Amino acid sequence: MAVVKVKQVHATVAKAVAYVLNAEKTHDGALAASNCVLDANDANAVAEQFEWMLSQSQRGSITSGREVLSHHVIQSFKPGEVTDVEALQIGVEFAERITGGDYFYVVATHTDRDHVHNHIHICPVHTTTHRKLRMQRHTLHEWRAISDELCRARSLSVVPPQATRNVRPSLGELHAQFAGRSWRDQVRQLVDDAAATSRSWDEFQGQLERDGMRVTVRNGYVTYQLPGQERAVRDWRLGAGYALPEVMARLGREVVHEYSVQPSMIARDRSGTGHVVALPYTHGELRFRVPDEAVVTGSKSVRLFLRDNEVVPVFTRNGEFAQMFSRDQLELYLSPQTMRVGQRTERLSPQGKSERHTAFLAYRAREAQRLRDTTAAWSVEFEYGHDRASIVEAIHDLGERQRELVATQQRLYDDMAEGRIRPDVYAEQASALRIELDEVSRELHRLSTAERTASLSQSDQRRAR
Repeated sequence: MAVVKVKQVHATVAKAVAYVLNAEKTHDGALAASNCVLDANDANAVAEQFEWMLSQSQRGSITSGREVLSHHVIQSFKPGEVTDVEALQIGVEFAERITGGDYFYVVATHTDRDHVHNHIHICPVHTTTHRKLRMQRHTLHEWRAISDELCRARSLSVVPPQATRNVRPSLGELHAQFAGRSWRDQVRQLVDDAAATSRSWDEFQGQLERDGMRVTVRNGYVTYQLPGQERAVRDWRLGAGYALPEVMARLGREVVHEYSVQPSMIARDRSGTGHVVALPYTHGELRFRVPDEAVVTGSKSVRLFLRDNEVVPVFTRNGEFAQMFSRDQLELYLSPQTMRVGQRTERLSPQGKSERHTAFLAYRAREAQRLRDTTAAWSVEFEYGHDRASIVEAIHDLGERQRELVATQQRLYDDMAEGRIRPDVYAEQASALRIELDEVSRELHRLSTAERTASLSQSDQRRAR
């Protein structure tokens, strides 16, 4: 198993190369290799080759500022899983694969920590075309896939897909996870165990609390906190499959749709086995009943999770039967909530050198977000034109697909737990489900952002008139 992380060198190549070729960290230079010099331990020679190749680039010379002088790749292995010599071999093969042999590189294996890790410096200039190697959004994902492939070829473990997607854990968090010390990994495991044996939210929450976990239901999310854990973690930060709507789908083993109502609109029924909900806009004249397992109470709102294609009987204030409502009819009164899967909606406040600087950075951050939202809206408009109905329909279809994938996840987990499929088959199918769920979630977020931006623009135009 190897964790891959990438940084860029902007200041001095010589210092960066000298650090990774430190003899005290590489067994007196025995754990180093390069494709640009005969003696890989000669840091000055490696730096000279890098600087010469940089001077041949289209920019013509090495410039100061934010010019990328080297891509610094760190490949860290699970403690005790590989020897230092094996790590160096993997590092060289990894460097060859990601560069194709067309870029200068130097590989150094460090053994000064509890885990063996490779430092790889790659000169960003192509040896033939002299064009620059640019790090794009998908580059790191492709490099990690190559690293995983090399690990599998040697029967080494690989990073679980959920550990590297959506939630973006730090390198230290990943090492703790592989060593069995990650609290987020412990939370996920406890949630998985509780979801496998529970059929309602009360059963699920009760089991987690018996396991020592503190579960708090907020208005839009749930927080989990283990004993000794300094801060609680929000459900959607755990990745796909752990947000409250997804957990409710896992408990019911089928697709559910979320609705939110005010606490004043819901009350226990006389039998004590369910809740009665007053339909909005009917002045309390029409009501319907939901079972306890479909209700989750927060601090300021109550969230209902109704099954797909569920037909609900509606009664009058006097308890007389009125008619059967389908989900589409209920949505005329109740606004459905969009499922949120592993999306980062919070941003840290910009840190400035003064209050005025902080305010300026916050303003720039808002402007950058506005531009991103506008760009997403233009992209969607280019695909769908001004047909807002088609966008809304696409959002609805993606939401349905998202719910189906979440329910399928739990059914697949049950099949593995009950022995109907092998663990390796489960791992393969679960990985494919997570990847598809991530893609659906990203597209749903893009379309929702564009639709919201378009709505705000129309509101601004109406106010202007």
